[in-house]
Amino acid sequence: MNDPLLREFARNQPAAFAEQLANSHPGEVVDLICQMPPELAAGVLARFASAQLKRIVQRIPARPLGGILCAGSNADAMSIIAHLPASLYPAILEALPAQEQSALSALFNLPEVTVGAQALPEFYRVLPGRTCAELRTELEGDGDLRDLPIFVLDENSHFLGIVPVLLLLAAANVDRPVTEIMERVTPLNGETPVVSALSYELWKKYPALPVVDGDGRLLGAVSNDNLHRLAAQSESEPSFDRSLGGMLAACVSLCGDLVEFIAGEKAL
Repeated sequence: MNDPLLREFARNQPAAFAEQLANSHPGEVVDLICQMPPELAAGVLARFASAQLKRIVQRIPARPLGGILCAGSNADAMSIIAHLPASLYPAILEALPAQEQSALSALFNLPEVTVGAQALPEFYRVLPGRTCAELRTELEGDGDLRDLPIFVLDENSHFLGIVPVLLLLAAANVDRPVTEIMERVTPLNGETPVVSALSYELWKKYPALPVVDGDGRLLGAVSNDNLHRLAAQSESEPSFDRSLGGMLAACVSLCGDLVEFIAGEKAL
């Protein structure tokens, strides 16, 4: 991307830049993203709506996608990874230099007995400025997303709330911003062990809940059914022993340092 005005637009207003590409063909978006400096591409990618972001990241070749993840900020990398199928991890890592491989590998491989490792990109992302009418139109165009939880996130991927579908569909709310009908719930911390998360009171109301990192940025969604299934499968395995708690906490702490290293915020 050689146009300096476009580069400044992407740097200063990544959300607006992404909005301009909302109706573009995924292939055209991928071509543009791959031409951008990686740090700018990360900022724009992280601000696409969930459905579009999922389609785009699966089309970006492994090497440029890995470079984007390493060059982006902590928040942007986390947002993109939350929409990235785990099946793509090996190819991305293989395409990177050794130092970048190490950092991304730690980020990709959180301990499996924490909810952070179980968080999946199975949610619909909406920015605070959207109205209920606009969100309903988007959902009608993406029928496969209708049964997914709807999370409101700010531009830095911080979790703000859950949008109840019944309130979204209510005629009286059609012109209201989603922030007026969303429910502010306490998300699960990614370091929470699966067995502890199963006792969370909000499961009585929601079948799936948001998972965030230590700074409140969304890692993905987890469902009650999946956590129960994992706990049942792991009950008899030594690796699920409670005595691993201290070691797992240390591993997640190290992952946090590596994420900051990726974003250039901390020297190892």
